[in-house]
Amino acid sequence: MNEYLQKIDEGLKPFFQKKIRLLINDQQYKEGRFILYTHGYFSLNLEVENAKKKKTEVIKIPLPFECEYYPDESLLYFDYRIQSFTKEYKILEALIRKMTAPSLSRYYDKIVTIEVSQ
Repeated sequence: MNEYLQKIDEGLKPFFQKKIRLLINDQQYKEGRFILYTHGYFSLNLEVENAKKKKTEVIKIPLPFECEYYPDESLLYFDYRIQSFTKEYKILEALIRKMTAPSLSRYYDKIVTIEVSQ
């Protein structure tokens, strides 16, 4: 396994069997008990048990450009911002912003937070 996926795995493991919330730019997207995850080709498949609907759903999210885990706060950040993708190449960032029309993806140029909820 490569270092990139290993970093994601290390961030996700502490959330197993806990009630979590997924936030996109600080707005709640999904909530439930985190059961399982798998790696897809270009995505993560998170299996979450929704207590209100009494069923399990799979949330498919793209692999992030950056991943940051803060164990003290029980927070995991998946960064999909273009500036994280281009890093120090500001010219490339400007070109990407000019080329792409606003995407239909809910993750485009945003940060996804996974946190333990009470």
